[in-house]
Amino acid sequence: MKKEALQELKEINLTDSQREKLTKLEKVLDTEKKDHDKQKKKREIRKWIHKIFCTE
Repeated sequence: MKKEALQELKEINLTDSQREKLTKLEKVLDTEKKDHDKQKKKREIRKWIHKIFCTE
């Protein structure tokens, strides 16, 4: 949803300063998403390991 909002903002006429802030925000959101995806993958691996070694 954040990405959709960013896309809509990009369509608006912005000053150079506003566009720069938007670009920085987009980079921050990309980093957050990568971190979130990495944490999700770690959780999935832990669940898989637990399932293999802790079930009868």
